Amino acid sequence: MVANPYDRSRYVFQCFPQFTLENCKLSYVPQFKYLGHIIEHTFCDDSDVNRVLRNLFARVNVLIRRFSYCSTHFKLRLFKSYCLCYYDIALWQNYHVSVGYKLTSAYSLAFRNMVVFQICLCN
Repeated sequence: MVANPYDRSRYVFQCFPQFTLENCKLSYVPQFKYLGHIIEHTFCDDSDVNRVLRNLFARVNVLIRRFSYCSTHFKLRLFKSYCLCYYDIALWQNYHVSVGYKLTSAYSLAFRNMVVFQICLCN
């Protein structure tokens, strides 16, 4: 991966030469996924945080659909074990504050949806 430095005075070239592999030109991409972690050319982790948000809501929707009639204690145990596995969160260093707020509000919204859906079905 070729990334530009943060300090503009350290630029060597404005554009890099085309890389080839077995006479096939390789294209430049703004981001790629490596071991499940999305790495951008700006080294910003916003897209990886958004990927985690999408996975959180997908997992919560599956739990609500399959286990809506279970007890609250059982659903809380499912939520803790199935929705709180953030393996690459320790790699996040550079993300915008608004994305961090989105993650905290998404967590509380997902947790609330798990518990409130039980109450709505009982009434």
